[in-house]
Amino acid sequence: MATKNLRRAVVSEEGVNVNMSPMIDLVFLLLIFFMVASTLIDKMIDPEVTPPVAKDALVRESLSKGRVLINILEDGTLRNEQKLAISEEEITKLVKAVDAENKRLGVETQVLIRADKDSPVEFTKKVVSAAGAGGVMNFIFSARRVEVPDKPQ
Repeated sequence: MATKNLRRAVVSEEGVNVNMSPMIDLVFLLLIFFMVASTLIDKMIDPEVTPPVAKDALVRESLSKGRVLINILEDGTLRNEQKLAISEEEITKLVKAVDAENKRLGVETQVLIRADKDSPVEFTKKVVSAAGAGGVMNFIFSARRVEVPDKPQ
């Protein structure tokens, strides 16, 4: 009986306290775990490519899985998303490999073409032909969206 009274006295004097230190430690550990374990979906946008301007361009979805990015510079140089020069044959091989993996995952393969506004259209045709040879016929053409004010009537 004396121990029950002693416990009540200790609780009533100090009150009930919750130590939040372990909870904060756990939250930070979980945060660090998810930052390290997650994969960053990031496609490299080539700063040397200036896409054409289009008033009615749609805002793109995030560059996510299922897409192959090909940059076409002003001089016609073809580059992959790592900014490395790539040939038409390499585009065909890349598209085939990505398409095979996407079919396994059940994802539709798309080729995103970022052509410079001053690049000749022949290079875009070459990329389309190379991707077509790789089995992909779904293309997205990049353009910058600008707001054009309506003309007064």
